[in-house]
Formats: sequence, structure tokens, C-alpha cells
Amino acid sequence: MEKTNLWPRPLDEKNLTTDWIEEMFESGGWMPTPYCKNGTYQYLTYICETLVKVSWKFGENQLSFIVLVDIEGCDKYLSEKAKTAIDKIISMIENWEKEVNEYASESCEDMLSIRYNEEKNRIDLFFYWLPNESR
Repeated sequence: MEKTNLWPRPLDEKNLTTDWIEEMFESGGWMPTPYCKNGTYQYLTYICETLVKVSWKFGENQLSFIVLVDIEGCDKYLSEKAKTAIDKIISMIENWEKEVNEYASESCEDMLSIRYNEEKNRIDLFFYWLPNESR
């Protein structure tokens, strides 16, 4: 078992707001699904011309992106398309994390740490408070 000093930072509009999610990904279109209700948020968008489902639950620290098959093609092509979209998501989130932490350090606010788990067509992001001793 590994010791950690990380504490979850929930998406709850107090500890971590969610307006940045739509702002970051709205350029590919942004449409709620029928499951977007009762504290569950689920949207469809295009990232690098690839259909992606974005979802999170109020009060949890996880944000998920799942690449959806919206065209016909061979497995290799679809895998490459998913990888391109996931790489773009990682890049965008890394840039956002850097901007958030630059602002936080200037204003003496708590900083953010983002961890992720990646599979072939999915990436799950997990948000944490960055401990003071890690700065």
C-alpha cells in the first residue's frame, strides 16, 4: 500500500467549479444527453473531429471522457482517432492545470493536482488538493 497526502477536490461549484469544462470543449459543439439530470452531468462534444462523451457527478472528483464510435472504419483507424482525441484532452487539461496553479500561487490560494487513468478509448481525470509541502 502506498501512502498519499492527496485529498479529493470535488466538482461541486465550491471546491472546484465546472464552468471551465464547457468553455474548454464547447468549440466542438456541446450537447447534454438525456442522462444530464439529478446531479449527473453528461454531454457530447467533438474533440479532433471525434465524438466524445464527457461526464461527472456533482460532489465527486472524477471527470470522464469516453470516445464514441460515430463512423465505420477498421480497428486501427478508430484506435488512432481515439488516441488523437485523448492526447488532445490531456494537453488541454495540462495547460488548464498550469494556468489554475499559476493564478493560485499568485493569490495564495490552494493549488490543484490532477491525476488520470487512461484506457484505449477512455480517460478518467481525478482532481485533488495539492498539499502545501508539495509546492
